[in-house]
Amino acid sequence: AIDAAAEEVVVDRLEALGLHAHCFVSTNCIGERGFLTPQQIRELDARGHTIGTHSDGDAPPITW
Repeated sequence: AIDAAAEEVVVDRLEALGLHAHCFVSTNCIGERGFLTPQQIRELDARGHTIGTHSDGDAPPITW
């Protein structure tokens, strides 16, 4: 988990280098202390970063 200040510093530095992040969000932690808020996720997306998700731990096992 990262806090808002860390997220802003990292994203600003990446963008200054012409890079974008691939952010994977744990869906059951959105808005929790130390995790990104819905607004931060929307802002990252609007700034051109890729947003993905991690399962919340309740996904059924994959069977082949």
